[in-house]
Amino acid sequence: MIAEEVGANPAVARAGALLHDIGKALDHEVQGTHVEIGRRILQKFGVQEEVIKAMQAHHEEYPYETPESFIVQVADAISGGRPGAPRRMPSSRPYAGAAALAVRPMASAYFR
Repeated sequence: MIAEEVGANPAVARAGALLHDIGKALDHEVQGTHVEIGRRILQKFGVQEEVIKAMQAHHEEYPYETPESFIVQVADAISGGRPGAPRRMPSSRPYAGAAALAVRPMASAYFR
């Protein structure tokens, strides 16, 4: 909805928002921030560069290069501020999001 209102690509914004935390599925097993791990996963599987640019800036580790990157950051902030959102995750508990279910089976093959 935001992407349409500002003239950005809704498909890229949606994909970036859905995939922005995919690196959390492996950040307790693989060295690097969840953003960097997520970038490597998306690159490995041939995800469009526009989607990678949209997801990588959500913690300001990378510059905002596209309108979609701003949208992903805003969506992440809104999601994190909603009632019931986890405030912090215990380091001993692996990420339990939907991305983890998709990524965990490939972790041992990709990151060795």
